[in-house]
Amino acid sequence: MPKTATAEVKEIVRKLADLSDADSRDESLRQELLDRLNAFERGDILLERLKYIMQRSDEIGEVDPDFDVKAYLDEMWDEF
Repeated sequence: MPKTATAEVKEIVRKLADLSDADSRDESLRQELLDRLNAFERGDILLERLKYIMQRSDEIGEVDPDFDVKAYLDEMWDEF
């Protein structure tokens, strides 16, 4: 039998409360709803929020295909 909408919402709220630092399920839900409402009111779009990160990524440039992460980390640990 499929979940009812109420059961599904309760499950989502429980997961949200488990993942958040709020004191209660109600508080975690309130915080998330306020954050989403504020984002909508500001006109935030995910792409706009990520624009800075994407610009920085472009500035950093392409990944060096010959870069050996293991050798780099081994060398870094040798310094300690």
